[in-house]
This record gives sequence, C-alpha cells and structure tokens, in this order.
Amino acid sequence: MQASVDKNAKEIKDYIEEIYWGSGKRVLLLWHSKGGVDSAAVLSMYWNELKGKVANLALAQSPYEGSPIASDILLEGQLGDYVNIRRLMEILICKVIKIFFAYLIL
Repeated sequence: MQASVDKNAKEIKDYIEEIYWGSGKRVLLLWHSKGGVDSAAVLSMYWNELKGKVANLALAQSPYEGSPIASDILLEGQLGDYVNIRRLMEILICKVIKIFFAYLIL
C-alpha cells in the first residue's frame, strides 16, 4: 500500500468493517513492513469505531524509523520510474491482503 498512512488507515478500517460485518467475527490484523505502521495508525485513529471488531495486532519488520532501502528504490532512476509496475504490485498486494483476511475469519 504505497499511499499515505492516513489514506491506508482509512482503507484498512473499511476492510476491517467489511470482514467483521460479513462474518460477525473479530479480525486479526497481521501486517508486514509499512502495513504495520498503517495498521497501528488505523487503531490509533479509529479505535472507538474498531475496538470490538479487532481481535489482535501482529506486526513483522515494521519500519517505525523508516527504511532507507525502500526510500532509495522509489527515487528517480530506480524502480520508482516504473509506475505501471508499482501500480500492479499495489493492486496485487491489496487483493492478496483482502483475500488473506477473508480466509482468517473462516
């Protein structure tokens, strides 16, 4: 999810509510890398709306101090120049996460 933390937090909130209302089960948030920062933000920003809908939060390698390697990749002349590849990866990752969450609640 290569958008701002605020935008991603809103999208994650929407996913949580969709899964919760579709299943009636609390959602386990399992995130890697920047997704960990975004998911922590969603809980901070929307806690009053989500407190009964989230079971737990598990993070792996979340870059709370930033990631120089990731920043360098997105610089001009690097992978960041390939906008279509970045967009494809963003769509793919978002869909995989949504499917993963759907299977977690089964």
